Amino acid sequence: QYQSFQFQPALVISNLKGVGILNAGRITLQDVCVSLPSSDITVNGSLVNLQNPEFDLEFSANPITTGDFYTFLDEAVPDTSVIINGSIAGGLSRTTGVLSGQLDSSRVELAFEGALVPLDLHLTVVAQLGRLSSSPILSNDISVEVDGQIVADTHIDTTGLRNLRARAQLENIKWGRLLQKEASFDVAFDDGNVSWHMTSSGTLGHIDLEGQYHVWSERGAVNGTFENLNLGMLPKQPSEIGKATGTVSVVVDTVWQASVGLKEITYDAQFIQDLKTDFVYGGGRVDIRHFEAFLTGLETRLVGTGQVF
Repeated sequence: QYQSFQFQPALVISNLKGVGILNAGRITLQDVCVSLPSSDITVNGSLVNLQNPEFDLEFSANPITTGDFYTFLDEAVPDTSVIINGSIAGGLSRTTGVLSGQLDSSRVELAFEGALVPLDLHLTVVAQLGRLSSSPILSNDISVEVDGQIVADTHIDTTGLRNLRARAQLENIKWGRLLQKEASFDVAFDDGNVSWHMTSSGTLGHIDLEGQYHVWSERGAVNGTFENLNLGMLPKQPSEIGKATGTVSVVVDTVWQASVGLKEITYDAQFIQDLKTDFVYGGGRVDIRHFEAFLTGLETRLVGTGQVF
């Protein structure tokens, strides 16, 4: 048992206790507990053959607090306490493990299987979000609450992630005055290609978007539809903007090319129909190739082109 360790970079261990037994090349750990100012970590299990190790370990952290590890973390990470339990068994060429973490009423389960050396692991993640608030994760000026589930399956090796498949099914998403009753998000990633699809319905309206993006070439596209999109409810948007229904198409290349078609939209009690516009963004300016809209109240049709710097 030891007390008051301090490492460089700074990591303070206020207490270290437990039992370690070495017998016939096997190290057995019994209730080895490491205490930091706001974290307590306990390890049990065994380790054989340090040259080509085989291990069977169980560990828990009740809790583990990010504030104890700020030297190793980004300063933007807020001070958060998480309860963690897990186990790992096998050797460097073949290992299995599970890890669970709990933050308030939300829980994450991770399972992995494969090789540690060279790295080649299959991972599955299931996250149950129970009234998860953004306050312990994001900055204080952002307030988001959400229920739901996230499921992901992927491989990780020396080249990074491959064959990633993930699905999020969310409910009761609160953001300021907004309440989206349901939303789903599917994403796939492989060989630098990302494809995704999302739908959402609630006070913001109904949104259906899909897209593709290639990470290395930085090229992609987004297409979708929206119905009764309540733009005025978005944060920092003027309340004069009303609901909009229409389509959007964006192509991302060396410049951004976008087409927006609105069946109808209101602004400051003016009813606008059949708004169509095509524009290109690049080099710090927007080139409006075509703009057309019909103002119902004024019985006026606007047509034009232009540039915005």
